[in-house]
Amino acid sequence: MDFSKIISASYWMQSRPGELSTPYEVLFLVVLVLMYGIYIASRFISKKEDAMKNRIYAQYWQKFGTFAFTMAVIFTFVFFFRYEAVPYLGGRYWTLLWIIGFVVWLGTLLYEYYKVLPKKVAERMQRLGK
Repeated sequence: MDFSKIISASYWMQSRPGELSTPYEVLFLVVLVLMYGIYIASRFISKKEDAMKNRIYAQYWQKFGTFAFTMAVIFTFVFFFRYEAVPYLGGRYWTLLWIIGFVVWLGTLLYEYYKVLPKKVAERMQRLGK
């Protein structure tokens, strides 16, 4: 794979990029399986946290599950249109938009996990007198 062309704008703005090569098919499928797997795992973690009466973390894992499921469904459509080489809907710019959305949303979730949740937990503990 030639990674030098990935950084060029003309690579990402092609509305008819042609057929999807085998390495990219595998990469797309791995991302899809990972996203659906993360969704399933976050559902289990959310249920476990909810059973332990830890509502703050249960709600966070529900948000994370929503993130994973939404990104997986969107990526399923991106992969389908890309695989079928549908003009405009199969353009690489949809993958680029998905990557940007993924990074921004994941960034906000990680910020919440490391900065906001500890404060909420501390505040709850203080309220409960522990």
